[in-house]
Amino acid sequence: MPRTSENVVDTCQGNQNRGGSIVRIRGQVSSFSRRGTYVFIRPEGRVAPTFCHRSDVQGADRLREGCPVEFELGRDDFGTRAVRVIALACV
Repeated sequence: MPRTSENVVDTCQGNQNRGGSIVRIRGQVSSFSRRGTYVFIRPEGRVAPTFCHRSDVQGADRLREGCPVEFELGRDDFGTRAVRVIALACV
């Protein structure tokens, strides 16, 4: 089954603040797969990058390595991944 946002649970436990609203995480694009289908995002304050499918990125055509992004965490059969990713100020 392809990895699209329809296959992803909306949020992981712990991805909400005490008020119940969704926590958006900031990070930057660290790398792409060879075909450019998959994006790896390094969240602020974390060492390990988070996987993301390019179809989950709003503004994916502007993405470059080092671009700042904002996202939520989701979970599918393969584990945790970035969903609802928004590219911020990529040049």
